[in-house]
This record gives sequence, structure tokens and C-alpha cells, in this order.
Amino acid sequence: MQFKLENPQHQISAIQSVVEVFRGMERNTYDNAHLEDIHTNVCSLSNQQIRENIRRVMLENGVLDSQSFAIDENDACIEMETGTGKTLAYIQTAYELFREYGLSKFIVLVPSVPIRQGVIDTIQNFKGQLADRYDIIPNAFIYDSSKLNLLHDFITSDHLQIMVLTMASFNSDNNILNQVERERLFNNLPYLEALAQTHPVIFMDEPQEGMDTLNSV
Repeated sequence: MQFKLENPQHQISAIQSVVEVFRGMERNTYDNAHLEDIHTNVCSLSNQQIRENIRRVMLENGVLDSQSFAIDENDACIEMETGTGKTLAYIQTAYELFREYGLSKFIVLVPSVPIRQGVIDTIQNFKGQLADRYDIIPNAFIYDSSKLNLLHDFITSDHLQIMVLTMASFNSDNNILNQVERERLFNNLPYLEALAQTHPVIFMDEPQEGMDTLNSV
């Protein structure tokens, strides 16, 4: 069965609102966003510029200052009702941020294996149509400790990367993310620290389902 890519106005508005938060940012390139083995997301805007962009987006969407819950932290809560296409909306947001600003590192953090699989299924179902629209095919994958080449590519590549994983991946101090890189890459940092240095954009799907903020990233 072929799924048809459609974007109702509420999805378009949500995607463009996120894109506008970074308006005025210098585009990421290999020269300004690559440090030794690690390719990172670099935001050239100051916190004040980001807050001004957020306030402009709020006003354009009819949100009054008295209705906002603006905070001086680099996270945002974007709420969409169940069944309104939030998974496809944040996936397309990654495409748009890559196309517009060169931001290449995205993590989708989910509370359960079924939701994790649903995200990957959505990416696969619409991959061809998204490629036609954006001329981009991302490296989208589920984190698997037995496939460290994918994690290595996520950290080093300047191509669009979307890694989907559950909070359980971080719960054990003995897991591979906390082990020092075996080939002495990334300045001998543990994978988790190297991953943090990419400054990924993190989409937390269903954060009310018992997920804590990933402060280390």
C-alpha cells in the first residue's frame, strides 16, 4: 500500500514555526561545524536572538505574551493532538532544518519499542516522497549497540542523520554508549560524550510517558 504525503495547514504552520526560531543563523558547513572527527550542529545565534525569534513566531501565530511560558533554556514543548500527524511533522522539521540551515544531527527519543518502530515505519513509508520533495535521503536508523558503524556515521557525517532510540539505551552505566571508543577516535571520549558534542536536535516523542530530559546531550 502506498502512503500519500499530505500536509494539512496545521502541520505546515508547526514546521515553519520551528524553522523560524533559527532565522538569521549562519548555515552549517564542513568548515564551520566540523572539529577533528566530530561534525556538530552549530547555532550562531545568541540566546537573546533566539528569544526574539520565538516571540516573533508567537505573535505571528496569535499567541500573546500573557499566554506564553517562555523560559531561558534550549528546549521547547510543541503539542499536537493524537492523530494530527505529529510524527511526520517532526520528521519533516528535521528535513527543513537541514535544508535551510545545514543542521544535520537529530535524535528521536521515545518511551517504548512500539513507538520507536512506528517512527522508523513512518520514515520508510514516506522516504521516497520526501526525497522527491527535498532531494534528501537521510541516514535514519534505530540505535543498536551491535551496529556501532551507524553511531560512528551519526557522529562524523555532515549528511542528515536521524537516530531513533529509547530511554532504556541510557539507563545502564555498562552500556556501549558509556564505553571509551575502542579505536581511539573522538579523542578517546566515550560514545555518549562524543554524541553530546554533536549538539543534536532532540525530538522527545510522548515525553509525558515517564521520560526525563537528556541533560548530557
